[in-house]
Amino acid sequence: MNHRERVKQYEEYMVAQGVARNNAVPKLWRWMWSIGIECPPPPFISFIVLGLISGTCLAIIPPMLWLYSTLRHPARHHLSAVEVFWFMAGCFAVGSLVGPFYYRHIARKYGLVCWSSFRGKRQDS
Repeated sequence: MNHRERVKQYEEYMVAQGVARNNAVPKLWRWMWSIGIECPPPPFISFIVLGLISGTCLAIIPPMLWLYSTLRHPARHHLSAVEVFWFMAGCFAVGSLVGPFYYRHIARKYGLVCWSSFRGKRQDS
């Protein structure tokens, strides 16, 4: 079974279990798969790697909002770059814990153990 078939099987399994499609397969993973990166879905990724990915994705938001508001309304008083950095650090800290804990919970709840042996059914070991 190739990667694309296994992803489709995983998505069908999770939707059948009652997990929302966008929670089972986030948009970032859909994008990575569409450009050819064959990585496993979030419940199968290690806590640390998933923490780095989700923390980084969340930490990108404050500078984007800061840049948007600065360019759109340059005369208004805005946050300093240091304040934006601290918001980024806070977002990274929250994202690096919330995402991995959520997907560890999903993996335990639905019996997801190993991506290489996933065949569309519960894998409790």
